Amino acid sequence: MISAGRDKVVIIWNLKTGEKMKTIPVSGSVEGLHGLKGSEMHVLLGIESSLVKWDLSAPKQLEALNLGSEITRLQSQDGEESLHCATIDQNLVDVSCPDLSIKNTVVGNNDEIYCITFIGANNSHLLVGCNSSFLRLYKVSDYSCQLIGGHSDTVLCMATSAMDRDTVVTSGKDRCVKIWRFEDGKMQCLVTGSGHSDPVQGVTFLNQSIKRVISVGKDTTIKSWNVDYDTEQMSSIRTEIGHEKEINCCCVSPGDELIATGGQDKVCKIWDKELNLVSTLRGHKRGIWSAQFSPQDQVLATGSADAIIKLWSLTEFTCVKQLEGQECSVLSLTWINGHQIVSTGSDGLVKVWWTTRQECVSTLDSHSDKVWTIAAREEEGEIELTTGSAAGEIVFWKDVTESAKAKKQDEADKLVLGQQKLANLIASRQFSQALKMALRLSQPFTALKLLKKLKYDEISEAVQDLDMAEIDQLLGYTVKWNSNSKHSEAAQSVLNIILTHHKPDDLLKLTGCKTWIEGLLPYTEKHFQRLSRLQMKSKFLVFLEANMKSIGLNKDLPQEEVEQMEE
Repeated sequence: MISAGRDKVVIIWNLKTGEKMKTIPVSGSVEGLHGLKGSEMHVLLGIESSLVKWDLSAPKQLEALNLGSEITRLQSQDGEESLHCATIDQNLVDVSCPDLSIKNTVVGNNDEIYCITFIGANNSHLLVGCNSSFLRLYKVSDYSCQLIGGHSDTVLCMATSAMDRDTVVTSGKDRCVKIWRFEDGKMQCLVTGSGHSDPVQGVTFLNQSIKRVISVGKDTTIKSWNVDYDTEQMSSIRTEIGHEKEINCCCVSPGDELIATGGQDKVCKIWDKELNLVSTLRGHKRGIWSAQFSPQDQVLATGSADAIIKLWSLTEFTCVKQLEGQECSVLSLTWINGHQIVSTGSDGLVKVWWTTRQECVSTLDSHSDKVWTIAAREEEGEIELTTGSAAGEIVFWKDVTESAKAKKQDEADKLVLGQQKLANLIASRQFSQALKMALRLSQPFTALKLLKKLKYDEISEAVQDLDMAEIDQLLGYTVKWNSNSKHSEAAQSVLNIILTHHKPDDLLKLTGCKTWIEGLLPYTEKHFQRLSRLQMKSKFLVFLEANMKSIGLNKDLPQEEVEQMEE
């Protein structure tokens, strides 16, 4: 028997004598042990954040796989050559035992998400940076995930190259700028650069080159990097102290002529691509969290902690429009076309703005905490948004404006055809089919007019031809008709036919049974009392008519006979 524990040793026992046969020291506390098939002395040990293969007969370590976070448990199933590893950050990693490779990762908790970007052909994968040194690479089609190691601390920012969607740059609290290549479903780090003295909070490529990178950080500097992929080196070619306080964001104009940076000093600065200062934009009352150039116009949008989005002219460098309506800090922005911009806030709301009208056209509420980042992509002609929040939530949004318009038009066309068919059925006196069509079109007034034109026998025939779902719908309409004395006769006729031709048990199974019973009872009693009073009055009229006739007869008799009758 083999045992291991947090005392950092593996012990081989003789079960017959109960004695230790061998004690093997290992590099750390062992949280899990798994024996490999084909060899009794080859085992896998979960030691801290690594899954280590050992040959206990030698004894020696053969190979190791770093999972990125501390292993808490190992579990396997009989007959399978895979091992499930649970980690302290609530991830479940499926490892192939023969070659010690990761097959799949199930992420249980993303923690606080700071940045996301789409990569790959047709934006097939989503790269996520969160409160971890490991990047998370999601395949959009099935949301399978890979953990990508490389950084030594939290990743705060990332950007995909506009020229090559397979190339991405990342950075964060480890103050290193890394460039990655996505190929065959895997990420490979190509180049690493260092030079910032504090965490890097914004990074981007130039739009027309993958050899130039711009980065900004908490150290108040903006750096321009030259990347040499052949020698796998990147060097800072110019550094400027850009702001008085930490810089939160940076972005590059579509033609690479201008670079914008926003910081906690409440200003946005415009630079040329050689990092010469062009202009300083003032107007925000609190720190700027996001800045984005319009893809079509000479306009820059900035979002600030003062809950205002400002649109700046890049020809005059003045504020031309101001979008107000966000109730808290604006944390990120993205343009989805030349006239619409999407913002996220610290209240968890995502807002879509129409810039020309300066109004919010839609508010999306799904997150429970501040939304740090947003990314957009186009899929089959429709815009899709992806947002990441401090609660670890990744939410996918789809613009259904065009499909909603098409659906509405289809419904209108179907309604016109249905109304024409209904008119034809009424004209041909096919009342059963006409009633069904009125119910299918959800036209209670048309159904009421139809019922009022029919005799009781015709109503009975039409109602008996309905199925139970249509009966339930008709009873719902009957409740409304019954509340008006003008329509109560038709309502009571329908109710009488249904109650006399269907079993109570079948009616009680209807989904709206409770609702229409509560609605029918009080008005039915009211109509009954009204008719009872009317019946009493009608009998009085009969009595009155009889008396009037008798008086009329007495007038025709001779006076002597009338006096005799009175006596």
